[in-house]
Amino acid sequence: MKKNYKSEAEEFSNKEDELTIAKEEKTKREAELAFANEEKANREAELVIAKGEKEKRVTELVIDNEEKAKRVAELVIADEERRSEAEKLKKEMELRKRQMKLMVDREPEQEEKIYTAKLRNKDTTELEISLLLEVVYQKYGYDFRQYSQAHIRRRITNRLAMSRLEDISQMQSKVLNDETFMSSLLQDLSITVTEMFRDPVFYKSLRENVIPVLKTYPFIKIWHAGCSTGEEAYSMAIILQEEGLYDRTTIYATDFNQRALNQAKEGIFSNKMMKEYTTNYQMSGGKESFSNYYTSDDSNVIMNQSLKKNIVWANHNLVTDSVFTEVHLILCRNVLIYFDKILQNIVQKLFYNSLIDGGILCLGSKEGLRFADLSVEYTELDKKQRIFKKKY
Repeated sequence: MKKNYKSEAEEFSNKEDELTIAKEEKTKREAELAFANEEKANREAELVIAKGEKEKRVTELVIDNEEKAKRVAELVIADEERRSEAEKLKKEMELRKRQMKLMVDREPEQEEKIYTAKLRNKDTTELEISLLLEVVYQKYGYDFRQYSQAHIRRRITNRLAMSRLEDISQMQSKVLNDETFMSSLLQDLSITVTEMFRDPVFYKSLRENVIPVLKTYPFIKIWHAGCSTGEEAYSMAIILQEEGLYDRTTIYATDFNQRALNQAKEGIFSNKMMKEYTTNYQMSGGKESFSNYYTSDDSNVIMNQSLKKNIVWANHNLVTDSVFTEVHLILCRNVLIYFDKILQNIVQKLFYNSLIDGGILCLGSKEGLRFADLSVEYTELDKKQRIFKKKY
């Protein structure tokens, strides 16, 4: 039987082709596997790098947080130090305010106790005080020689303590040679205690007993003597405006303290006082909202221009100056109590000569005409509120 070599050759060729294909496929799979392993290695390397970068960022964040914590701690410490310093300063200021209040407000017999033992041992005699007041008068023209000795002693002792002077003799030298010191002493000796609608019951009586009299005049002149920083002059202006009298009124507001007059003319007052002033206004019979009469900001108020237009501010000394005009109404409240008996009579004569017949005089609650030389020349409109009418 004859072999078929052609068929065997073809079969052999086919097997070789299959082996070649198998090898190619194996080579391809090996290449794919190698490529996959390479990609895996790359991914692992990227993960390692990413992990390193993450660890680096975490480390940086930890360091940053530590720095922030350190800064916060420093700020907390600084804030605590500032708070401690502020609290210390606040306590010192409160202590100083209490000391100042004690110096200014205590009774004359207590006043001697507040200064040092060194001062208490000094011979602060009436003669020394008299010589000091004579120096003030001769040098500057301000006459306190007939003021109440208790008032003068209290204020002089206070100024000695604040200035740390040895005695009144040193103060005399300062008064003669230091105008700044004299200005401070002048403020001490001045009477600047005032407020709007002070003693509301008085202003209520003024509305009821005085305003009807003023309404009978075609024009009105009013003298506020010793007006200080002007609160009571503005109070009168408000009443006159509410009663329809202000446009035909001139208010002469006078004081010898120029610094106080300058403040009065500006009409600027602390916002802190407005609550008390509003209460006073309402109790005095006010007819409007008190806030209508001023403009306010966070710290101060300024009185309306409509209240200022008819007020004449002038420097006038009750002790040394004379009559400057004839008026229908004089208000001089809580000033005469600082004068001695002789000076009170001198000033009351000045008021008498300044009033028209039938004019009205208003004094403070602790003042009066009972023991005055001119008491018989007045009738009482309100005895309790010290409102008097000059006889015709």
